[in-house]
Amino acid sequence: MAMFRQCILVVLFALPAMLLQAQPPDRPSLAEIEIRKVFIDANREKLLGNYQDAAYLYREVLNKNPNSHAAAYELARMYDVLEEDKRALQAIEKAVRLAPDNVWYRDFYAQVLERNGEFGKAAGVYEKLSEENPENEYFMFQQAFYLIKDNKPAEAIVMYDKLERKIGVKEELTRKKYTLYYGLGDNKRAADEIQKLINTFPAETAYRHILAEFYLQTDQRKQAAQVYQEILKVDPKDPEANLALAGSFKGSGQHSKYLDAIRPVIKKGDVDIDLKIKELFPYITKIADSDDEVFKTDLLNIGKTLTEVHPLEAKAFSMYGDMLFQAGKSKEALEAYNKTLDLDKNVFAVWEQIMYIHLERSDWKALADLSEESMDYFPNQARVYYMNGIAQSNLGKSSDAADMWEQALMMSGKNTMLKYDITNRLGVEYYKLKKYDKSDRMFEKALNLVPDSYAALHNYSYHLGQRGARLEEAKEMAIRANELLPDQSALQDNLGYIHFLLENYKEAKSWLEKAIGNGGDKSPIVLEHYGDTLFKLGKKDLALVEWQKAKAAGGQSEILDRKISDKKL
Repeated sequence: MAMFRQCILVVLFALPAMLLQAQPPDRPSLAEIEIRKVFIDANREKLLGNYQDAAYLYREVLNKNPNSHAAAYELARMYDVLEEDKRALQAIEKAVRLAPDNVWYRDFYAQVLERNGEFGKAAGVYEKLSEENPENEYFMFQQAFYLIKDNKPAEAIVMYDKLERKIGVKEELTRKKYTLYYGLGDNKRAADEIQKLINTFPAETAYRHILAEFYLQTDQRKQAAQVYQEILKVDPKDPEANLALAGSFKGSGQHSKYLDAIRPVIKKGDVDIDLKIKELFPYITKIADSDDEVFKTDLLNIGKTLTEVHPLEAKAFSMYGDMLFQAGKSKEALEAYNKTLDLDKNVFAVWEQIMYIHLERSDWKALADLSEESMDYFPNQARVYYMNGIAQSNLGKSSDAADMWEQALMMSGKNTMLKYDITNRLGVEYYKLKKYDKSDRMFEKALNLVPDSYAALHNYSYHLGQRGARLEEAKEMAIRANELLPDQSALQDNLGYIHFLLENYKEAKSWLEKAIGNGGDKSPIVLEHYGDTLFKLGKKDLALVEWQKAKAAGGQSEILDRKISDKKL
């Protein structure tokens, strides 16, 4: 932009000479005065941001004076702003033809060539500018830049070498050569470039870190370890070098030794917490799968140390909470997560994790309170309303649960499985509220989303059976549910009960006996259904026995009591 402003000033101050090229030094003609006026008007429109109007006026100048390189240049600038790349190229080529020695025109010419994808030509422009202006480093850098874009990295390296001989070893220059060598697969020369920086600036450990990281990326671990040891000679407290050298234990699976090795770094308050978390993060999931109690204890101790060293960092408590949760210590994890929220309430993942802990512990009041509070911070998160709906449902507040799930459904976007889960739950909740039409619609939506959902098929058929509605359809759904998930007592009981309602008592007996064989002998509902079926088959004494078993298993209904006392349905 600075170059652009400078160029404008040059053009404006040189205006008379530019417009009156090859004219005698006497008074300008009326035609020349008119050209000058149009040029000034064009400049005004350009400064006002009216680029289309400015381009039109610059074209007028060129129509009246085809040799005005200034007008051609300015027209090219306008086309460039208007993103008319081809026309910009035509205009700047005209300007360069008319004024081949103008450096500013040629510099802009290269930029327009780039926008037209002609990187080789752009490199050629800067090559000539470099030859004509050997003291100008900018032209040499630009030539190398366009050689790279023209997929000629080797030629770009030659240019950078020339620059290095001219200006000495510089970080920017060496990094560019390193990147090119690395891209060419020449790892030795890539490493040599970084080593050159190390030799030039021996007290600067950052370059040694770059070299060590390069060795790690190219699977040269022995060389990387040597570089880290050199770093520690310069700075024995360097945390990254200490962590990297400790990594040899990690690579060999000696996790406890690795944790012991990094413990001193974890205890340092002046070491960036993000570096510590990066090292510890891979171990969070390992703790759940490990049978090594020493390792688990060591990792949890390090997590606790992290919170002690960084007591005001929410991420320290969040990580410690994750460790505790994976270790099966949900109560302690809850304390750590709550501390995280005390420090920072803006990380949804922490709220969500606490909600899952309340869900896991069936603490419905806590889940209801927390999910409601989180709505203030995350009003557009579907899972907040989803979790609140679960809490309200389990607290016996079906209407509130349905409201929450309807809200969650509207926010669920393209999350098919979340939509399915919500609609399935809404089907059950609307049934409780005796809103049977809504209940049926929700189950149908669930099945449209996941046609082979045994849960939705079971729930839908069960509720139809409870209402005595569309029993043949309910039977078909119950059959499909049993095919998808065989040997499940609840599903077999449901199908048996539907057969009972259809007066298919033999089929009902068969399915209920399967349910009893799969654990239904402890279910008062299954046992009561079995007794009812036996009664209909004329086995009244056996029916009474099953009803009594149902009562002993926890059956509390008045109807069951009446069956037992009256010895009949």
